[in-house]
Amino acid sequence: MKLKYIKKKILIFFSLMLLIFINPSLFLINSTNEIKNPPSQPIKTQGALAIVDSFSSPSFPTELAWDGQYLWIAENNLDKIHKVNPSTGAVIYSFDAPGDEPSGLTWDGLYLWSADWNKDKIYQINASTGLVIYSFDSPGYYASGLAWDG
Repeated sequence: MKLKYIKKKILIFFSLMLLIFINPSLFLINSTNEIKNPPSQPIKTQGALAIVDSFSSPSFPTELAWDGQYLWIAENNLDKIHKVNPSTGAVIYSFDAPGDEPSGLTWDGLYLWSADWNKDKIYQINASTGLVIYSFDSPGYYASGLAWDG
């Protein structure tokens, strides 16, 4: 895994799978849309690991982000970003991802951030409207993951 710091707070990394911790569960997706054990399933983290629930992911999931209440799922097939209720798996809201191949997603407490694999861009997005607020070139090729450390 290769890490690079961007604008002090955003980490870009390259991966095929994404694991996100939402107390007290883990959510895991992979980029091949294999909705099997364990992709897109919360996993109990206290004691022995066990799948406690699951739901189908929208289309071809590539990244997850957590905003404190909802999961955000980026998907490559239709180039969409989805706001998803983690309890039901219901899609609350969707919008077109900026660029043409969303491959990274994170939440900074106010905004959603997305990386694009093809365009080598990082986008700051208003999650309520789906509009891009700010963008900049990725410092390297094929950015495929974002994380917020702040």
